[in-house]
Amino acid sequence: MDPLRRLWSYGLSLIRDPRTYRFVAVGVATLILAEALMFGMVDLLGAESFLSAVIVTELVLVTNFFINDRWTFKTYNDPSNRFSARLLKFHVSRLGSIAVNLATFYTLNKVFLVHYLVAYFLAVVVAFTFNLITSFVWVWRVSPTNYERIGKGSVGGQSAESSLMTDMSAHLDQSSHSSTRCQNQWSSSSTST
Repeated sequence: MDPLRRLWSYGLSLIRDPRTYRFVAVGVATLILAEALMFGMVDLLGAESFLSAVIVTELVLVTNFFINDRWTFKTYNDPSNRFSARLLKFHVSRLGSIAVNLATFYTLNKVFLVHYLVAYFLAVVVAFTFNLITSFVWVWRVSPTNYERIGKGSVGGQSAESSLMTDMSAHLDQSSHSSTRCQNQWSSSSTST
């Protein structure tokens, strides 16, 4: 399967996977938490907005990891990928997105003078896709639901008729092999009689 089709199949699998929507729900909840913390630190405590964004980002990052680990990927079961390793990989995978997040925030808030709450929201949205993919592929090392089947071409990119024809062809091949075995057994038993 060519890389573009494989990427398309992976994307479709992510859309179909219920864990994606849990991941989104956790992201939305922690974004609301981040906005509340930013408001509290900047407007109520008078802290500088960029320093507040750095502190809030780490607090929300750890909260996001714990909720995703316990709820989104709760059925995850790979003893070789320990909790501490997942937490470390989660942080490493987020270094890039944190840099993008903070650079976007800084550019929007300090250069373009966008309100800090709007700037922070947009910065989080920019980093989301990267976070989703690294969470599935590297941190928890899970494939989206049905990705294996899509990767093999039996669902997804094919039409329903094409998928049905593939399944029927496989079934006919199995029937043909069974029929040949029966004929061979019948021939050998009639020869020995």
